[in-house]
Amino acid sequence: MLISLLTCDWCRETVYASNTANEIVSIAQREIGNGYSKYTQYTGPIGGRYDYAWCASFVSWCGNQAGVSCIGKTASCYSQYNYMISHGGQRVSSPQAGDIVFFYCNNCSGTANQWCHIGIMVDSSTSIDGNYNNKVSYDRSYSHYGSLGYKHSNGISKIYVRPNYGQATALLPGTVDSSWNVPTSVSASHRITTYDQWGNAESNHYIDPGDSCYIAEVYTNGFVKVQYPVAGGKRWAYAKASDFSISKKSQNDNVSFGSPVNLGTNFYAYIINTYAWKHLTNDGRNVSMRTETGAASQIWKFERQNDGAYKIINMQDNRVLDDSDFGQTNGTNVAVCDSNDSTAQRWFIYGTSGAYYLRAKSGNLVIDIKDASKADGANVQMWTKNDTVAQKFQIWKLNQPGKTNVRCTVGSGYTITTFSWDAVSNAKTYDLKIWKNKLWQGDAYKIIWDIKGTFAQVCLPPGYYEAYIDARNGSLINMSNNVVKFTVSNGSPVNLGTDYYANIVTNKNQLAFTNTNGNVDVRKLENSAKQIWHFKRQGDGTYTIQNCTDGKYFDTDNSRDANGTNIKVWPYNGSDAQKYYIFGSKQGEYILKPKCATRMVDVCGGNNNPGDNVQLWDFNGGDAQRLYINKTSKPAPAECKHQYGNWTTVKKATCTSNGTEQRKCNLCGKTETRTIKATGHKYTNKTIAPTATTKGYTLHTCSVCGYSYKDNYTDAKKQLQAITILAKPSKTTYNINDKIDTSGLKVVATYTDGSKAEVKGWKIDGSTAKAGTVSVRVCYTESGITKVATYAIQVKEAPKETVYVTYKTNGGSMSQTKQSGTKGSTIQLLNERPAKSVNVTFQPNGGDQTPSPISLSQTFKCWLYNSSTTMSTPYYPGSSLILTQNCTLYAQYNDAKLTTLPVISREGYVFDGWYTPNNMLAYEGMAITSDTVLIARWTEASVDEDDDKNDALAVGDELETDQAIYTITKTNGEYCVEYSELFDDDVTVTYIPDTVAIDGVVYKVTSVGEKAFYKNTALKKIVIGSCVEKISSKAFYGCTSLNSIVINSTKISNGKVGANAFKKVSKNVKVYVPASKYKAYKKLLKKAGVGSKAKIYKMRTR
Repeated sequence: MLISLLTCDWCRETVYASNTANEIVSIAQREIGNGYSKYTQYTGPIGGRYDYAWCASFVSWCGNQAGVSCIGKTASCYSQYNYMISHGGQRVSSPQAGDIVFFYCNNCSGTANQWCHIGIMVDSSTSIDGNYNNKVSYDRSYSHYGSLGYKHSNGISKIYVRPNYGQATALLPGTVDSSWNVPTSVSASHRITTYDQWGNAESNHYIDPGDSCYIAEVYTNGFVKVQYPVAGGKRWAYAKASDFSISKKSQNDNVSFGSPVNLGTNFYAYIINTYAWKHLTNDGRNVSMRTETGAASQIWKFERQNDGAYKIINMQDNRVLDDSDFGQTNGTNVAVCDSNDSTAQRWFIYGTSGAYYLRAKSGNLVIDIKDASKADGANVQMWTKNDTVAQKFQIWKLNQPGKTNVRCTVGSGYTITTFSWDAVSNAKTYDLKIWKNKLWQGDAYKIIWDIKGTFAQVCLPPGYYEAYIDARNGSLINMSNNVVKFTVSNGSPVNLGTDYYANIVTNKNQLAFTNTNGNVDVRKLENSAKQIWHFKRQGDGTYTIQNCTDGKYFDTDNSRDANGTNIKVWPYNGSDAQKYYIFGSKQGEYILKPKCATRMVDVCGGNNNPGDNVQLWDFNGGDAQRLYINKTSKPAPAECKHQYGNWTTVKKATCTSNGTEQRKCNLCGKTETRTIKATGHKYTNKTIAPTATTKGYTLHTCSVCGYSYKDNYTDAKKQLQAITILAKPSKTTYNINDKIDTSGLKVVATYTDGSKAEVKGWKIDGSTAKAGTVSVRVCYTESGITKVATYAIQVKEAPKETVYVTYKTNGGSMSQTKQSGTKGSTIQLLNERPAKSVNVTFQPNGGDQTPSPISLSQTFKCWLYNSSTTMSTPYYPGSSLILTQNCTLYAQYNDAKLTTLPVISREGYVFDGWYTPNNMLAYEGMAITSDTVLIARWTEASVDEDDDKNDALAVGDELETDQAIYTITKTNGEYCVEYSELFDDDVTVTYIPDTVAIDGVVYKVTSVGEKAFYKNTALKKIVIGSCVEKISSKAFYGCTSLNSIVINSTKISNGKVGANAFKKVSKNVKVYVPASKYKAYKKLLKKAGVGSKAKIYKMRTR
């Protein structure tokens, strides 16, 4: 159960009584089974709604009914607990009847979910709770949803509080000290403490400096009643008068009223200005003065309070007469507002009958009619007492004992309701006041003023009514002792016979309803055919009323239902406008009511003169509506001037037989008959085409009756019936997969008319894929018709043929170079791989040494199949090959790689390296495809006086070759350099060597410098030597064309490839690394920027 928290509304006029705990239990027990309505109405809406959790509202209501002021007015369990404790309540462990039980959930969160329920104990173990299964009920086991989202009863504790039933009178409010200038508005000059009605300082409320405060009352005990702003509105509290700047009244501030009068405890009354003799009226929110209507807006309930003031409640909406905003200024408006129990809604009454003054407790102004006006709608305001007629009122009680009793004889919705009452001595006139539904709810339905006698009649429509009589003698009014309550029913129509003739005669002046040239009016009774009407009772209790002059019917014009609708005569049409109910008004008098309307047949002008028109009018029971229906004989028939209706078909004419139709006179009913000629057939024609077996014809069908016949026959159509093989083809024997030859095949067609003819354009369907006897289908189509014939052929196995596979080793060697097999069969290629090597020889070119030649092995790649002129299909040892013809396979080899290059010397020269005959510098890892000669190249050494110039070399010195710039990184023990920069940016392929000889010194190339090839977009392939141990950051950054990288070195360890070293190289780059370093180098390369689309391959060790 979710309980919304409300501020405890204790700031009210509190009534204290010596009620016991048993009284609140008795009140609770009487409420068993009730729903929430009255309890949440008491505590007020939450979020504009009254259907909230209402257990606390129930306890508050019971406390209020018992007059127990130590139980507060609140819809919050927690607020009720705090209120009771602060007003003398005691927590107890052993409950008894009258104690209040609070249910506290230890499992839930939030105040409203924890303080989850409340009830009134009826004994030591049972409570009566509101909102227990949605009603007031006994409770012995409570459970709820709370914040857990499911219903639970575990973890709920019970806290018992015994209210302070024997409490003393509260300190506040005290006795009002009227010597102060209040009400008034002041501003708080400092933080002000507020107090509860027991005089205790409130710890959770105070008034801030600068708050605009409204002081309503000052008490003799030094406290004031103050209203001040809080979040979301305003709040009432008590404070000390010394905290505010307020002053005493001067001698002239006091207006003499005398003592307030006591007119009774609880009563209903009009408030009437005796000058205008008009009533104070609730106009919705505002109060004005208006002529008496008897409505609830003019009826006020007076509830006397303990201080002698009255709370004055309007019966229209239960709002309270209110001095707007506690106004103390002449002209302050008087309104009706929701009850707030403030001094602006407490009224003292002074003076005598007919000259009462009404003063609001909030100040010294009295109720006043603006400008002493007598006009309806004059505004009601507050004004200084001045003893004028604008301020004098009569409090006219409505429920004081009367001197008459009223009686009622109830009529129906179409008859008179009669009221009578006892005469009251000295009463001069009487007022009959009738409400539809409840008394004083809305305006009176009907008031009949100034009745001289003790009898009244009135026509009332169906419904529930309440009524009473006011006896008047001048300004004195006495309400009847009783209120009559009655229900007016519709009443039942009378049955005056099934079929008869009658005159319709008015109650007054004995004028007869007359058919005057198609209209109905009243004329002097002559009993002519124009005044004689034929009544026929219908199944629904109504009558048709036919005039005997022209046979036309009594008719409500256009079925209208409005005052003044004309009554005429009209040809019969069977509508509700020509059907009438007859109701008995009183003995021998009747009322006519059309079925199509709610109004009655009425004589215009009150039935005074011949020629007055007959019409419809609201039921009023008057002479113009009360009629005599005097039965008479049927008038002698007169020669009819026939008025025929339209022809109506009796029998329809068909295509071959005649029909008949009739018409009837609307006056005498004579019938005429005539013949309708046969219509004859209406044919539609359809041509049916001939078929191979049936003739064609024309079909004629009648679209009306379906009759049909045929003519215009045509002969059946010649169609293809069959085909036969006249002569088989010359060739009927084939080898497997031979093409079928149809030369010599002749086909003859046979037709439905028996004729035959040789035909062309046939097609065959057959196959020589398998040996044996094969059926060949011959299909021929003509005019959409297809026929089939067959003949047989013989298919034999083809003779076997040997084909050869020749292996061309392309310089390699293998033990077998040819295979053979049957044509069409599949063979497995030889598993042997040819072996091939290339030789590299060295020409020292004057060098002191001649290195020995080296032999490099070329590994076998695949065989290429020679298909006519192109070699495209690769085959591998052991592959399958279908033998369709002689073929040659050509060996393909991988390139041999130059593994090492010797270093030689020549006195007086510097060794520049080995070069191919076409001047290309050889390098380790270089591809060798055939026998190759490498020639040494030298540079003559210059003579230097310092023969030991290499002693001057130092780390960081740059050295140059024709291809690149190197930087010395080590001179101690061995000479090492870093590949720093490539000279030619247009080179597409380059090699970082293992060593480089410069000025006669051989340096080991151990690293690639930072940005050595930075953004070289021409470079496509790079080979990195086997001595490289480090590749610095951004070494190959931005080499977007670099699509091949060969790394021969196995010496690059983790952390030795710099950041972004290979960033932004070609996305599809192929990288070849030593097989032993594949996993490690793959991680290094990815980390250095090689993309996800790159392919990294293992290089086999040679």
